[in-house]
Amino acid sequence: MENTNYLFSLKVEGTEFSVGGDKEFVESYMNKWLVLFKDKIPNDLIGEKQENNNTPQQQSRGKLSIGDFIKMKSPKTPSDLALTLFFYNERYEGMENTGVGLRQIQDIFNKVTNNSQDVSAIADALLAQGFIQLLSGSESNPKYQVTYTGEQVVKQGFSE
Repeated sequence: MENTNYLFSLKVEGTEFSVGGDKEFVESYMNKWLVLFKDKIPNDLIGEKQENNNTPQQQSRGKLSIGDFIKMKSPKTPSDLALTLFFYNERYEGMENTGVGLRQIQDIFNKVTNNSQDVSAIADALLAQGFIQLLSGSESNPKYQVTYTGEQVVKQGFSE
């Protein structure tokens, strides 16, 4: 079975969204948008299958501590650690659609590393590398989302 040419489109009130690509990429965005508009989409369109068809990883969301997640991914550099923290907060703390604030990452980073390194420079580097993106409308109080590329980096881990 070929894993390309998937398409998802959603139009709710004045907002329209469409994404295409391989299955995993499209499903990740589809899930984000369905969660964002869950209160505006009729239940029969979302369906029971969507809720019962979760992967074991999705069913265990929130049960993995941040410390265990960091150990599992083994970030090697401060940049790796910051990306791991962005990913964890987005996926396991339910911030997929709201973005992860820089201050929150800064606080966790300082606790984990026991130093007060400025994470804003690291976030700028991750942004330039295309691993995170600034959430539109949050310029005055920056909030970020992990990009597909950033997701893949974290999912692979930093073992080498």
